[in-house]
Amino acid sequence: MHKLLLILVFIFIHKSFYSFGKLYSDKDGKRIEFSSYHGEDLWGKKVKPITTHGILYLPKKASNSSKFPLAILVPGLGGQRGRDNRMCEKLSQNGIACIGVRTYASRDIPHNQKWSMKFAIAGAGSRMHDAYGALSHLSDFNEIDINQSWFIGFSLGGFLAALSLDENFTKNFKKSNIDFKGFINLYGACQLTNNENYKHTIYKHFIGTDDSNYEEKACKSFIQTIKKRGVNASIKVFKGSQFKSIGHMWDSMRSAEGMDWYGKPEGPWRLAWHKHRWPQNMVSTYNCDLNFDFKDKKIFTTNSSILNPTDNDAFKFLSENCPRRKGNTTANQKVMKQVDEEIIKIIKINS
Repeated sequence: MHKLLLILVFIFIHKSFYSFGKLYSDKDGKRIEFSSYHGEDLWGKKVKPITTHGILYLPKKASNSSKFPLAILVPGLGGQRGRDNRMCEKLSQNGIACIGVRTYASRDIPHNQKWSMKFAIAGAGSRMHDAYGALSHLSDFNEIDINQSWFIGFSLGGFLAALSLDENFTKNFKKSNIDFKGFINLYGACQLTNNENYKHTIYKHFIGTDDSNYEEKACKSFIQTIKKRGVNASIKVFKGSQFKSIGHMWDSMRSAEGMDWYGKPEGPWRLAWHKHRWPQNMVSTYNCDLNFDFKDKKIFTTNSSILNPTDNDAFKFLSENCPRRKGNTTANQKVMKQVDEEIIKIIKINS
């Protein structure tokens, strides 16, 4: 009897956990298809042309006679996982068109594969082709002011936002002369390239002190350096307190469909339990002097280098030459809402 009671309590708690909170899904936006490429490296190689897609959210007042700024959301290693649905809904409610590119789903990668297997099929190169493919396609939309477009990257996507300050990196992915107005890095690493001349663009970085992607000295130096290279740059570091750390992925989502932890790309999704926390132990770009030369297609660290690697070769190279760094992933809706408001403010002030 006691054992049966415990089982019933567990079932009740489990159902309650997955039954509360607002739902987010692709039904809230509109699926948009556009031309892209299957990429395999950071150098812009086009393996084969594909039709990819994203979920577009337009402000309610959008029309042929009114144009709105645009945000293009680029996923992290695990994919969008509902973060694009949530953020795009918020931005569109505040007069900003928004699309989350679906790098994994567009390539028919099963949603329940591990992130490492997903990345092996569609890595950094595919994400960049998708971001610039979406930018090119949406330039024809009357409701969008394409010259007011912003690249917003989650985690790995944020890392790519930092690299995108280097024209030598993005020129092989661009489909026209159109480029992003600014780049926003959400909890990605602070990463430089060896090009002394960066784009004269806007860059904003949001990160928590308990994130393995954050290192105080490296991130301070990064911001100082890119400012000297002509970037209008700033970083917002969330410090938390002795009893409340601010880590990676504060906008974590969970599948609303029971025990499917991975969650289907189309949803439905809910916000993760507030302050839900789990440990990180990720390959770190710090303490190995990681750098990129996009002219010579070379990645180098303190003691080694690799020429013209694929995404998979590059990841293996980093794993072998850069140390792991511990941190935490911490869902924090207070931080999430603050970041939302700051992003809206940044885009509107600069539009």
